[in-house]
Amino acid sequence: MTSHWTARARAPGGLGTITPCLAAAIVMAAFSSVILRAERLPFRIYNASQGLAHDRIRCVLADSRGFLWFCTADGLSRFDGARFVNYGVEQGLPHPEVNAIVEAGPGVYWVATERGVARLSAFADSSKTRHATADGPLPLTMYPVGPDEAANNVFRLIVDRAGRMWIGTAAGLFLLEAPLVEPRFRRVDPDPPFAPFGPVEGLAEGADGTLWIGTSSGLFRRLPSGRVVREPIFNSTEEIGRLAVDRAGRIWASSGSGLSVGWPAPAGSPPNAASALGMMLDVGANSRKNASTHKLRQRQAAIRMRMIPAPNTIPPTS
Repeated sequence: MTSHWTARARAPGGLGTITPCLAAAIVMAAFSSVILRAERLPFRIYNASQGLAHDRIRCVLADSRGFLWFCTADGLSRFDGARFVNYGVEQGLPHPEVNAIVEAGPGVYWVATERGVARLSAFADSSKTRHATADGPLPLTMYPVGPDEAANNVFRLIVDRAGRMWIGTAAGLFLLEAPLVEPRFRRVDPDPPFAPFGPVEGLAEGADGTLWIGTSSGLFRRLPSGRVVREPIFNSTEEIGRLAVDRAGRIWASSGSGLSVGWPAPAGSPPNAASALGMMLDVGANSRKNASTHKLRQRQAAIRMRMIPAPNTIPPTS
């Protein structure tokens, strides 16, 4: 019988965090009233020779205004379907290495770099910005997240349903309550008895307002009440990278052991059930040590699975 709780695929070469080093590939397919069937789609490859800032892409954003944004190893690129507009240090970025971008409101963007963040706005006061042109880069303003180098090495950004921006850095988690006005950054730590997060590389929001936090010391979640708890399905030495919550409500997490997916227990569940990320199976273990570790996790998660059955509406994971 297929489990509704399982999936763990080993990422080749160790750490399971997804950091693509590929040229940006944009699908230029014409969709008409004809239903698209299984066939090879036409691809067009864009790279630095076509105007992209760099061939190494770290994130992609499709914004509300119809632009595509690409975070690269040497600047930020905006694509309008015909040409690229690039932002680098010369245009006011704090650092050329761009790790993330989010849209905080129509025409307002926050960019994460390895030396702080920058805000771009199509409607900003140009007296407070640098390098604004009529059809070139948007006005840009730089901000430090914290007082030290680690706090300004920013990995992830996410804007939640309440409009707040969460910032994952090498020094932990920070919060910007009102990203559309003058920013004031605040550090967020887990509740006692847990130690500070350490580097935060993964952030995702659940449908109930839960914030999932992937750290160098395991997986945490911030409940809608504001309480921060650890998910012990991962141990405190496991480094969690990218996170995503799908439309079915499952949480996907990449780690040094591979890719894990499960159905989280509802907020406020009893202590013996609150950590259920589901049963995780290893489908690519290449050592006895890894195999025995995953068998143990499988047995532990199976107990939780019996206490919290997967909803019938969730399709099985293939």
